[in-house]
Amino acid sequence: MARELNELMREAAAADEAVLAHVVTDGALARAVVGVRRRRRVRHAQQVVLGAAAVAAVGAVVVLGAATLRHPAPAESPSPSPSHEVTSSPSPSVSAPSATAAALVVEPGLPPYRPLTADVLASAGPGWVVVDYTPTVGAAKDLVHLLVVAPDGAVYRAADPQIGDQLGEPGIAFAVERWVAGSPSVVVSVGEGDSPVRARLDLLSGEVVPEGRGLPQASELVGIAPDGSEVWAGAYDEGVWLLAADGDARKVADATALGWGTDSGGDPSGRYLAVTVDGNDTRVLDLATEVLGPPVTTQGTYPACWFGGWADPGRLVMLCSAVGPAEPADAVVVVDVSGPSPVQVSAHQYASDELRPSAGLAWAGHGRLLADRPTTPGAGDMGVGCMLRPSWFDAEGRATTGLDGGAADLAGPVRATSVDGTVYVGEQGDCAVDNGGGNRLISIDPAGVATVLVPRLPTEEAGRFSWVVAR
Repeated sequence: MARELNELMREAAAADEAVLAHVVTDGALARAVVGVRRRRRVRHAQQVVLGAAAVAAVGAVVVLGAATLRHPAPAESPSPSPSHEVTSSPSPSVSAPSATAAALVVEPGLPPYRPLTADVLASAGPGWVVVDYTPTVGAAKDLVHLLVVAPDGAVYRAADPQIGDQLGEPGIAFAVERWVAGSPSVVVSVGEGDSPVRARLDLLSGEVVPEGRGLPQASELVGIAPDGSEVWAGAYDEGVWLLAADGDARKVADATALGWGTDSGGDPSGRYLAVTVDGNDTRVLDLATEVLGPPVTTQGTYPACWFGGWADPGRLVMLCSAVGPAEPADAVVVVDVSGPSPVQVSAHQYASDELRPSAGLAWAGHGRLLADRPTTPGAGDMGVGCMLRPSWFDAEGRATTGLDGGAADLAGPVRATSVDGTVYVGEQGDCAVDNGGGNRLISIDPAGVATVLVPRLPTEEAGRFSWVVAR
């Protein structure tokens, strides 16, 4: 199996040069499209080349020096090193049977955890999270760790991925992609450099089995269609593929999937996907009919409008600016794309001193959108970089309140997704380190109550951090 996986990885890496020539380089959406493709190559964290001095913060899958990967003892019978502290603790308030509770393991660089067992895994339902967490301190430094986190914050350590340690430069890219509630395995992307392939990882054994099933190399999961099919997009080549439970992937559009503020450009229902065909427009692909809609237009005089998220199922957000996609928005326009042709339903023009999104708006349900790094023009040093904090907006793009409770000091940039009314927000990049620790993962329920799922731990660098919520 290791040889098969490695051969796929090397084939993927060899294909990079041939496809890079097709990246869009001009047009009003060019910078946004190139940014989307760059995030697909290095998704959900920093690029960390272990054993080398350089660390580049580039947004999404992390690259690991292969020699640092290790295969741990089975998850059901961990053998902590002498530096670990093992203490007794009551069973957490989760759906896992109390009889399976084990001693809590306290290890530098990781949150306190219990080993993942088959009984605990069988009890995991929607809202549980699998986290790919790589600390940069302690005995766990630079190693791949998978944590399974219950909705109340109880942490269980799964088996580390059996990726192999024989791969050479440029290292191994790894990220978790999908977890179907109740399944003992997760879909992952793994491969050499920036050309990962789709595979399935067993959470109890750590075994990784390639399952590309006809998908192009270096693809990214960008959504789940209403019928449960996975929606994949090429990182380099334009194209959207549907992958059903059985059979090979089918290409359904020659287009590039877009995404802002979330891990995909799909709407909350899973039916609609925001795409661009030539880098100069925003269109919507109906995944139920497989029909690509016309360019989405807005009623205004702005020279640049681009995809900014979803306000509700079937209602697309366009951010508009007098300057371009790289600048904070001057207006938010909401367009209904569920009918035969797009229809504008609202437009909010920002006042000169009004808080507005500088990136995207993530759908949070209940009339809420989460803005990643909102700012105001002329904010100076307080309105740039790590000084920015996520904030709530309404469904028409107006700022309402900041996050409170345990989420008040979330450091942008963040990635957000919503499942059954609960919003999951994960820090990514170096801003959390500047604030005194590694990246956190927090859930926020419809009442605004925040639960810390992965705490901010002392660290020297951000490390790798990707996660997926069971649905």
